[in-house]
Amino acid sequence: MKQGTNSAHAKPSGPPVAEIVAHLVTKDFRAALGAVAQQVAAYTEARAVSLACVGEGETRARAGTWPDGAAPKVDSWERALAEQTKRGATTLPQGPLPVSMARGADWALCAAPLVAGQQVVGLLSLCVASGDEVRAAQRLRDMAPWLGGVLHLAQARETAHLQVAALGTLLRQAQAWTAEPDTRAALRAALQVLATLFGAQGGLIAALDDEAGVLRCLGAYIPNEALDWTGARLRPAGILHHACVSGETVVCNEPDRDPRYAPDVEGALVASLRSLVAVPIRAPGGQRGVLAIFNRAGASGFRPADASLIAGVATLVSAILETAWLRQAMDETREQWGALPRSIRTEIAGTLHQGPIQVLAAVAMGLDHVEHLLAAQPDAAGEEIKSLKALTREATREARLLLFELRPTLLETEGLAGTLAAYIQQLPEESVRVHLDSSGPVGEIPLPVAEAAFHAAAQGIRHARLHGQATEIGLTLVADDEALTLTLEDNGKPHGERRCTRGEVGVGCVAAIGEQLAPLGGTLDLREASAGRGPTVQIRIPLGTRRA
Repeated sequence: MKQGTNSAHAKPSGPPVAEIVAHLVTKDFRAALGAVAQQVAAYTEARAVSLACVGEGETRARAGTWPDGAAPKVDSWERALAEQTKRGATTLPQGPLPVSMARGADWALCAAPLVAGQQVVGLLSLCVASGDEVRAAQRLRDMAPWLGGVLHLAQARETAHLQVAALGTLLRQAQAWTAEPDTRAALRAALQVLATLFGAQGGLIAALDDEAGVLRCLGAYIPNEALDWTGARLRPAGILHHACVSGETVVCNEPDRDPRYAPDVEGALVASLRSLVAVPIRAPGGQRGVLAIFNRAGASGFRPADASLIAGVATLVSAILETAWLRQAMDETREQWGALPRSIRTEIAGTLHQGPIQVLAAVAMGLDHVEHLLAAQPDAAGEEIKSLKALTREATREARLLLFELRPTLLETEGLAGTLAAYIQQLPEESVRVHLDSSGPVGEIPLPVAEAAFHAAAQGIRHARLHGQATEIGLTLVADDEALTLTLEDNGKPHGERRCTRGEVGVGCVAAIGEQLAPLGGTLDLREASAGRGPTVQIRIPLGTRRA
């Protein structure tokens, strides 16, 4: 008769891989880590186990009873690994897995790095009875490679879920933020969500003021700091300035060792700056700006993947700032609106409806779609978000272009030719190219004539590219003692086939231009394509006595 086996005292036959994976799949990461530590203790027959993960914050779990003097030694090993990770030393060279050891009166410690590939992702420490350290070290070498890979995947999975949830929060709040009349409050809310996501201490948004030669803080979220940074001015230097002017995202986990670090800029943000991500943004009026998040939770600091998420939020911040700028500009323009001829007001309203308003409506519907995707198919949300970012940029560009047309403030400083050149630079190069020829005699143009000429030229360009589907437009500017003459020639459809926003065809499409010229005695001449020339619009405005 065969003697039976006492299962209560049987040695574990192999690592509890299935049990550990089950814990990591069914529980949140921190709770799962405690269960994994208990499984490791049972398999290795250790008196106590410490399982520490690096890279995504200081996550640690312990099991068992620690004898006097053992836990402090393990603490020192884990701190050393965290410091190495902070300095970027996270790759293990090829060769046998290193095992650290220490001994006490009746105990021994063994510790080995947990690795995913060659990347160190944690530390596994065992406390065993004296004399059992050789067997414990072997079991460490058996477990550490695959356990590190499993923990790394589980941690990455949880991080992805957290980031998707945070992105969902950002998208749900995006419309409210852009509609918030208090821009500082909207920026603070966006920074607070980012800081909460990474467990970061805070963040700020600044724009480069070239005229004043400073970085001007537009919004900040820095709790428990006595100084209110909003409105503060910083010297244009350091890591923030570099990200702003270079257009490069900077991830820095030891800022004070970075050659671009400026103590009076980055060093002044908080009492102790440990880590920083600086992402370039587009601030109002075309200014360059920067969004910075600092002091991420944990010793490892920020990762490149963190910067990608922050860069996505930077696009939203740009939209908040642009909306505030557009709102202010429209408020300033509202008083002038009633003085415009009815045909011009109708044309502008139609342009807004067919351009930015329709695009923004599409963005709003797209955000609803993304919210459903985040719940059902998170992986599919990325492409939809990219298309929404492109639509937002398109609406912003068209709105800014329209405001440029309504408020050409450069006329007083740059003159007519310089203002037209600046306007042309803002046109979408992928759909139209405009060639300005102002090499002929121009001289000084009275401001009322320059304003009328600019508005007429801008509307002529808009008609050609939107209603004539022109891809090439030539604009010639010439003045003599009697009149200023602007000539627009394009390669688009004939004037008789162009349908404008009011439903009119042909000459009716540019009636608004003629109405604007009438008070100054200006004339508008439309010519269809002829041999060697495309459809042409010629605008002539009397100057009276020329002032050269």
